[in-house]
Amino acid sequence: MNIAYLLLIHNTPHHTARIIDKLDSGRARFFIHLDAKSDAAAYAGLQREHVQFTARRHDVRWGEISQVDAILELISNAVQAGPFDRYVLISGSDYPLFGAEQIEGFFADNAHIEFINSVPLGSPSKPMSRITTYCPSAADPLPRKLFMKLWWKLGLKVPPRHIAGLFGKLVPHGGSTWWALTHAACTVILEFHRRRPEIYRFLVNSYCPDETYFQTILSNSDLKGRIRRNLTYTYWVEGRANPEIMTAEIYQRLKAGGFIDDSRLYGAGPVLFARKFREGEETLLHTIDQSGALTSAGAA
Repeated sequence: MNIAYLLLIHNTPHHTARIIDKLDSGRARFFIHLDAKSDAAAYAGLQREHVQFTARRHDVRWGEISQVDAILELISNAVQAGPFDRYVLISGSDYPLFGAEQIEGFFADNAHIEFINSVPLGSPSKPMSRITTYCPSAADPLPRKLFMKLWWKLGLKVPPRHIAGLFGKLVPHGGSTWWALTHAACTVILEFHRRRPEIYRFLVNSYCPDETYFQTILSNSDLKGRIRRNLTYTYWVEGRANPEIMTAEIYQRLKAGGFIDDSRLYGAGPVLFARKFREGEETLLHTIDQSGALTSAGAA
């Protein structure tokens, strides 16, 4: 089982090094996209045999199409260097809850499953307004940006007939950024991106397109029957805009199985990674490394 880990990073050089150290079985490869705003010198310590930085760096902004651009950059780099059995997208604030051998064993046992959160837009917490409400983008020219801001403030929507005409038989889906996909899924994504550029262009002014683009592609492909919930645990508190920072208390509840069976939106399943961790959380990371498996690595 050879795995390509795709890392989106911008401010956690030491934590990222620890992620790589834990996942490096000698067979894994690590592909890193470093935000264009970040100082590359701070990441010089990550230069090693199995690590490859993308030559092209995007100015990544939360909730914008630049997230999609960076992820596509990682997929393209890894596919060209591969093929790999599995491509796992994580961030520099994630951390593996298992050792490298356990994770590789899990993927070997679930070789044909696509682990990505995906539900049709219109589901709870994934409203259709994610693509029907215009959202300004940092990449927009100033006149367009001003127009978009006015449109957004007025609460105007993209006409349903426009959505239907653009997407055709495609059913828009949404989910979460992080996933673990097979080589087949990554090639489907790259081929769709080349063949249907109008979908990408439309999503430039949508809300969090990184949580829509890849889900829509795969959930309308021949691989849709293989999709299961993703493998990254994130602790959300209702009413808050951002996920909670991982603490020892949250981890102990997770270890006890209190969160693993949350099936309200994406279905139940195991977790292999968690987020979000601050740079320098050495005590908590040591606890995780010494704890062993959270749950059996069975099928999702």
